Amino acid sequence: MTEHEPWADPERQARFRALFGETGVRALGPPPGWVAAENDARRARFRALFDTTGDQREEHDMTATAPSLYEAVGGAIGLAEICDELYRRLPADPTTKGYFDGVDLTRQSQRLAGWLSGALGGPELYQGPSLRATHAGMGVTDAAFDATAVHLVAILNERGIDSAAIDDIGAALTALRPEIVTA
Repeated sequence: MTEHEPWADPERQARFRALFGETGVRALGPPPGWVAAENDARRARFRALFDTTGDQREEHDMTATAPSLYEAVGGAIGLAEICDELYRRLPADPTTKGYFDGVDLTRQSQRLAGWLSGALGGPELYQGPSLRATHAGMGVTDAAFDATAVHLVAILNERGIDSAAIDDIGAALTALRPEIVTA
């Protein structure tokens, strides 16, 4: 496994199998070059912040791991707050409100926070049905998926989450569109 192939890690594959089942592991990996671009951007930000030597540039140790996306959003407390806010906004949005009639939004928020914990590198592994099974029969449209993504990105921006982390979360969730959009 190289730094450009973190999805080759058996522990990460096990986490994805637990979340998505056996058939979705390879299809849900990041698009080619996604991680490489992320690492290059992190290196550039690191050098811009810490390289003050001018032309006498020193080599910096880049082996330190960046915080996980779970840590970037504030861990369990941050995820709970993000999900609570998302489920305050979605029923008020004309594009998504019909999906939430009669839904226990508090429970739904807790379930999403648990799922996101595992998906973003946190300690909790989702034990429920697959995303495809959960959204089957709901008739989720591309417009509803996009509206949800817009609300999520707005919430993350309002909370001051790093734009690189938001991009990473967006890319990961965009890869899940085929599992969620059913109409």
